[in-house]
Amino acid sequence: MKKVVILLLLAIFISSCGNKQSKATHAQVETPQSDSLTPAPQCDDTIPVTRYSGIYTFGDSTTRQGAPKGEAYFYPYDDTTLLFYIYVNIGAPAYNSGSIDGHIAVHNGKATYRAYLGMTENDCVLHFEFKGDTLTVVQEGYENCDCGFGNHVFLDDTFVRTTPDIPQYFVTIANDTVYFSQLKEQEQEKYKTCPKIDSRFISYFPDLALGKGHDRGKQIPQEIINEFLPDLSDSLYIKEEFYAVGKIIGYRNMDLFVLDREQEREDEDSYDNHVDHERLLLLFDKAGFPVQSTNEYNEFSEYYSNEKETRTTITMANHYYGEGGEAHFSSFFDRDTTLISHEHVSASESATGYQTSIISDKEWRWQISREGKEEIVEITKIKYSSPFFERSFLVKQDWDTLPDTSSDTKLIRLFPTETLPYTLYSDDDFKLNEKIELRFYISKKGDYIFTTFELVDDNGEVIDRYIVGRNHDEPPTTRVTPVESKRKCPIIMETSDGEIYVKPGEKHISFL
Repeated sequence: MKKVVILLLLAIFISSCGNKQSKATHAQVETPQSDSLTPAPQCDDTIPVTRYSGIYTFGDSTTRQGAPKGEAYFYPYDDTTLLFYIYVNIGAPAYNSGSIDGHIAVHNGKATYRAYLGMTENDCVLHFEFKGDTLTVVQEGYENCDCGFGNHVFLDDTFVRTTPDIPQYFVTIANDTVYFSQLKEQEQEKYKTCPKIDSRFISYFPDLALGKGHDRGKQIPQEIINEFLPDLSDSLYIKEEFYAVGKIIGYRNMDLFVLDREQEREDEDSYDNHVDHERLLLLFDKAGFPVQSTNEYNEFSEYYSNEKETRTTITMANHYYGEGGEAHFSSFFDRDTTLISHEHVSASESATGYQTSIISDKEWRWQISREGKEEIVEITKIKYSSPFFERSFLVKQDWDTLPDTSSDTKLIRLFPTETLPYTLYSDDDFKLNEKIELRFYISKKGDYIFTTFELVDDNGEVIDRYIVGRNHDEPPTTRVTPVESKRKCPIIMETSDGEIYVKPGEKHISFL
């Protein structure tokens, strides 16, 4: 099994962005009992996925030398899930190629593959659609190389099924043979660490009281944790306790369970990143199995990570403290089953790079999607404060000179500079579409040291600028037509000038 994992790792590295020259492969097949080439109806979600298994291809290098080509192999994992391997080559003149394997759950002929592969900050997302003997695969955000394919390689192709026979293996770009049966065994082994829950586990959780902070319930015996949540226990801790909080049955076709985890390290004082308690939200499907996280490495072969945890675990509350500062985060379910979260952070040193603290207060409402991901409904509070924003603090600092380049690391630790500003807020933090960023830096003119706030667009261009102590009557640098936003509150900075802010949907800094 280790040999298979190593071979898969080599295959992915070879097919990563910028690699070139590869050739397609073939697979050994097994003929199923039923006629898989019969067009599969698209209205019945109960049809076994064996109707979609087989080998699909596009392009024909025998009739046109150097033409783009691709192959897709599909192997049934169970009645609703397929294991797959896809290889594509863009043809002449570069012959760049890419490949990927994973699993998809097919519903009414459609499926979506989503996994974080570590190639970029984004997930690799592929959309599959089966219609009779044709297959369309479309990749989201192909320009970002999220799926690790070669240069200028992306999936937006229609394949035709050339055989309904179930492929038993595929050959990677590195010419390594990988058997689907081994990948299936690996996935089954992973699920052994996240077993199905039953009434013995469920009985500890009362129905969750909505619309208020949720009280902790009784302690869950360790033998129950060992049987149903073995992947949540950590041997690093000398003491670990779990407490039931509550459950919500039938939330978007899932069952939700909230529990508290208390942990204690023997050598607590020697560690940063202390978390003295956590409130966790666990998601299970209607059959009682954990919903698999789409934020973790969920490739069947674990060549990206040694982590075996596959369940979706969402943090609802915690208390962090350490060299990076201190943070309080809490959430509860409102009466309409959306979640309301509040976060207060005082960040410094290892978290920001500066000894002077930067404080933030944020509140937002969110919900859980049918795929088990967090979805922002609206943001209701964003406020920042810091001694950096106060003239009375700046004038007391013995900062005689300011660095001109990013090479002066000693001074950069004291404060952010124009060449290395500090980002306070980014729409990417909440996955919003506005794509603005708010940052600040310290600069000097003559004998005066002052703070400058900048609003930046997704191209890195400065949209607007505010200088504390010098901008009282100056209008914004530019105004942009407001857009609809999930951010329903201004971004507020408390300064010695008073509160300055960026209104929702607007792209300029205002002064109260």
